[in-house]
Amino acid sequence: MRRSAFLLVALAVGGCGGHRATVADCLNAQGFLVRESGEVVRGSSPRGVNFTLTLYPGATAARRAFQTASMSTSVLVDDAVIDFAGNPPATPGGVPGRLSKGALASIRGCVSDH
Repeated sequence: MRRSAFLLVALAVGGCGGHRATVADCLNAQGFLVRESGEVVRGSSPRGVNFTLTLYPGATAARRAFQTASMSTSVLVDDAVIDFAGNPPATPGGVPGRLSKGALASIRGCVSDH
């Protein structure tokens, strides 16, 4: 029994049991399906809208990047830019899929917590 406890402590101290929560972890816990690679999170919202979220080192850098993005398919959220271009319309001839206010609120919460 003592040996097992020692092994668990050694693993935790060595980092095997620890995990820093990421923006992707936060979103996945809220029903999104995303993967994070470096400063980019890619995936889809609970309603199936695909997006790419790019995190920047600060709000100024994010605003600069947002100025070159398409205003109709991008959103600025704190120190991140979300691009959801290329989503098909929900109905033929309709408007392309967009992230809902609820999805954007979830993303905003996860970005501000990181």
